[in-house]
Amino acid sequence: MTSISEEEILAARSPKGAWTKKTLAEWGVPWPPPSGWKACLLKHGLPFQANLNEAKPKPVEVPVTQERLQRVMDASAPNLVDGEPFECEGELDIDPAQLLRKVVVAVISYGHADILWEFPEVLAFFGSRIPQRSEVAHLHNVDERMFEAAEKWPNRLREEARRQAP
Repeated sequence: MTSISEEEILAARSPKGAWTKKTLAEWGVPWPPPSGWKACLLKHGLPFQANLNEAKPKPVEVPVTQERLQRVMDASAPNLVDGEPFECEGELDIDPAQLLRKVVVAVISYGHADILWEFPEVLAFFGSRIPQRSEVAHLHNVDERMFEAAEKWPNRLREEARRQAP
């Protein structure tokens, strides 16, 4: 391995202040460069070795869909877990469907049901939904934020786009 200094890395930048794909390739850095590539080069030298890169990759956001949630629930089965880390005796019987139910009940119990408005798939799983404004027009103290959240749902956005299309 060949050491490289921070000055050398900075000097190799293009006039726009970034590194070209070619320069990074010469150092063994893949394109697009992974997080932490510079620190890895400074610590371990050239060429870049991905297995030595200590930077954590950015988490990939996996959308929660009704189908995915249903698959999890269909495949759920109690999973016994040793209770020692939780400082309780015996074993914990963890069923994903029951766990989800407990979490949803806790969210509602602590007065944060508005969090659930962002997840139509969770509402649908429990047989619930956000009503239309006309359905609750006769009620007082209706939280308008639930309607605002529902307007951001992908299916509602598609419906709105269809209505506006000529």
